[in-house]
Amino acid sequence: MNRMPNFREWTPSEIMAQMPEARSVLAKHFGREGISTASGFRLRDLARQKDVELSDVIRDLNDVARATGMPW
Repeated sequence: MNRMPNFREWTPSEIMAQMPEARSVLAKHFGREGISTASGFRLRDLARQKDVELSDVIRDLNDVARATGMPW
């Protein structure tokens, strides 16, 4: 089994570029700013700024990656 990427270091736009299905996960956790490609924040920084539990976001992103068959 391949390892999942370290989404903590990715920006929302980088995540959506690789996995468009992640848009709904990011919107669920971060709202409109979370899906803005101009935000420029790494996921870990955005979670800290928005007071969102990063582990929940990562879990949901990994679930989407598995469900969509991403080759990681």
